Amino acid sequence: GTGFVACRSPSHSVARQLLTEARIPIAAPSANKFGHVSPTRAQHVYDDLKHEDVWILDTNTESSKEKETASCCDVGVESTVAKLLPSDKKLLVLRQGAVGMAEMQQCLRDGGFTDYTVVCKSKNTV
Repeated sequence: GTGFVACRSPSHSVARQLLTEARIPIAAPSANKFGHVSPTRAQHVYDDLKHEDVWILDTNTESSKEKETASCCDVGVESTVAKLLPSDKKLLVLRQGAVGMAEMQQCLRDGGFTDYTVVCKSKNTV
């Protein structure tokens, strides 16, 4: 009931191609249950959601021995969550994750938002 929406942009080439080919936005939940550790491999998603009605796209084509040590996800931490505050010209970081504050500030500059600043909501953000 907050009136906000969260958007994710995957970095994996197959996920990006899927989004392009779909030609419509895709709404999907996280690949893990609330409170569970973030998955870094398709097997982790399966282990957590195997009793649910879900599709899992596994792009790892390595042999089974290599598959156990290969990682399909570059980062195994939670997503960074931020809220854009146009009236204050701020990007408020609600939860620090894989994307750091310096990267967000650079992204704002690259997008022409040079008068915006990135700020943390609490001391819990890193």
